[in-house]
Amino acid sequence: MNHIISQKIGFIKLLEVTESVTLKQLSDDMELELCDIFKKRDQRYTAVRILKLLSQTGELNQKQIANRLDLSEATTSRIINRLHDYVIKTRGTKNTWLVSLR
Repeated sequence: MNHIISQKIGFIKLLEVTESVTLKQLSDDMELELCDIFKKRDQRYTAVRILKLLSQTGELNQKQIANRLDLSEATTSRIINRLHDYVIKTRGTKNTWLVSLR
């Protein structure tokens, strides 16, 4: 039955969904989850930007995240440390932290 339905309407590709969902929509969707972690709205928005970047790229170190999102390394580190339910940090080479989604 599902196969027949999918033939009629076509498959929705993950890439199409990812590209069509805006940061604003993600931020609004995660508002309640993140408001317990981040009191300021701009911090929640930055957290969503980091999570979206990691979902698109996989594992990055904190410096790469900061550079790609034009954030300071200190801000990036603080946000990532508070996202412990969403990300995994592992020790990389040369005293760096690698970050990926759980």
